[in-house]
Amino acid sequence: MVRALVGVCALALAAVAVSALPTAGRAAANTAANVDRLAHLGPEDLAEEWSGQFEGDMVLDEEQLDIVRNKRNGLIAQTRHWPNGIVYYYINEADFTPEQVQHVELGVRLLQTQSCLRFVRVESDAAAYIRVIGSDSGCYSSVGFTGRAQNLNLQPYPRTIVPKDPTATIGQRVGMSEKDISKLNWMYGCLLKG
Repeated sequence: MVRALVGVCALALAAVAVSALPTAGRAAANTAANVDRLAHLGPEDLAEEWSGQFEGDMVLDEEQLDIVRNKRNGLIAQTRHWPNGIVYYYINEADFTPEQVQHVELGVRLLQTQSCLRFVRVESDAAAYIRVIGSDSGCYSSVGFTGRAQNLNLQPYPRTIVPKDPTATIGQRVGMSEKDISKLNWMYGCLLKG
């Protein structure tokens, strides 16, 4: 069976691109039980629930955890927005099949058409970018702009959700909600799109 991504990664990229919470966090080491579970995913298991990260998929540092604990909104911190609304990303193609790379690219295009963010794929290290990787440690990412390379891990595994509707994304929605799009566009100062 072709190892496929869980689905289109638009929401995962949106979480990295949109959030303005500061992050210097590193992925937490996963438990032996979770690593074993990831190696033997069943038909009802989701890799993003077994990464050992906050809420399953977010790499947070202490400052971010404090924000979450105190229910403060860090989205307005301009220093945590991607400069000029441009998000650089790199896909480690060695971790994915060509079909999986296409799914990542589809997610990027969907997010770009619904927002004023511009995604630029880089083939070599840039100063600050999202590094899309596919290690067997679940699905997770840092949150917000960090000013350096940051991992977005999308664990490939046999079970897949291939959308019948090209706007479908991971989660309970068929795409970004109007509220998500409005918030994203407001943050980056382009109120007319979405």
